[in-house]
Amino acid sequence: MAAQKRQNTGQNNGLNPSPEMVKEFLSVQSKELQVRAQELTVQSENQHNHKEIAKLSIEANKQDRKDEREYKLKRTQFNWIGGGIVLVIVLIFAGYALFLGKEELILEVVKYFGTFAAGFVGGYGISRGRAAKDSDEDIPQS
Repeated sequence: MAAQKRQNTGQNNGLNPSPEMVKEFLSVQSKELQVRAQELTVQSENQHNHKEIAKLSIEANKQDRKDEREYKLKRTQFNWIGGGIVLVIVLIFAGYALFLGKEELILEVVKYFGTFAAGFVGGYGISRGRAAKDSDEDIPQS
């Protein structure tokens, strides 16, 4: 029995690890901690990079929206000025035709212009309706 006790104490039965195993376990744990610290550093850098990209994206979108608003304002101003010029030309033409006594000419021009305007407004309405329908289909339903 005494020989068996001496034999058991000499063997590693899992209850009392040898000092070499403890040192190796601590070495592995130390390496795992170093790797984990490096992973955390990389993760932190990735988060910082994503944050910077988001900031730059927001700034680019902000500038783009500003440019778009300026463009729409200029386009609207141009349309109003162009429409005003056309109106003045039409009024001058109508005044000159009345001055010459050509009322029938004015009535014919108004008739053709009215037909053109009705077609334009109808086509514009149809295209706006289709555009609104298309944009509604682009929105995902939840």
